[in-house]
Amino acid sequence: MCYCPKPAHYFFTILFMLLCGSLAFAQNPASEEDMESLAIDERLSEQGPQTLILDNSRTKIGREFYDSFFREFVLPAPTTPADSSGLSKKAQDLETDSWVITIEELPSTSATSNIISVSINDELIWQQFVQVRIDLIEDYALNAVETLRQYIISYEQTQQQLQTEDQKGTGLH
Repeated sequence: MCYCPKPAHYFFTILFMLLCGSLAFAQNPASEEDMESLAIDERLSEQGPQTLILDNSRTKIGREFYDSFFREFVLPAPTTPADSSGLSKKAQDLETDSWVITIEELPSTSATSNIISVSINDELIWQQFVQVRIDLIEDYALNAVETLRQYIISYEQTQQQLQTEDQKGTGLH
């Protein structure tokens, strides 16, 4: 005996399939994208560090330099008495809008050293041949961090000087 479905069974099966298909398209994909972008904007606008450190290294030398640089720049330093120049301030203590720090490595013809450069907001502030020895890499990273901090402090002092009444002006010609 052969089972042949009744026409009513076909009708309900087709109706069920149409309803399930329409439920899949009930969500508006544009509104989901808007919600995702709003969530990203909220995360980016929260108060917190806005410094981005990019790693453009190509070899083990560059990666070790980046790791040492990152440790020195991000981790808090042991408490030391502040000097009169104010250079002992950490980068997190500085009032910054946003910084993009790029660590870039250029392989050299020597097998024992590469050229590593550190730039902030696309302005080169430190560049050096870095050798393979880990103690030298850490020393170079510390030197680069101190150079970076001095640059940030100098930049902020310049910005503060430009905000004084003498430098602002009235805007009238």
